[in-house]
Amino acid sequence: MVMQPISFDKEPLTTTCPHCGSNITTTVNQINGFAPWIFCGGMALIGCMLGCCLIPFCINTLKDTEHRCPSCQQVVGRHRLIS
Repeated sequence: MVMQPISFDKEPLTTTCPHCGSNITTTVNQINGFAPWIFCGGMALIGCMLGCCLIPFCINTLKDTEHRCPSCQQVVGRHRLIS
């Protein structure tokens, strides 16, 4: 049987865990990826210093999403804002 590639997004999805084989709805965690670093660097270049350039690390829409299996806690997939 050929499995279709899963398209991960910012929302949890129902799938089969490739690690433990359980039918699951993934749990999602927001993690810092490449996008907050780009925005932080851009803000630092235009003069936003003294901590203001760290604001992108607090914005969830700029973060990557990590999907985990609630049964075995293994990473099932990731949604990256910038690949």
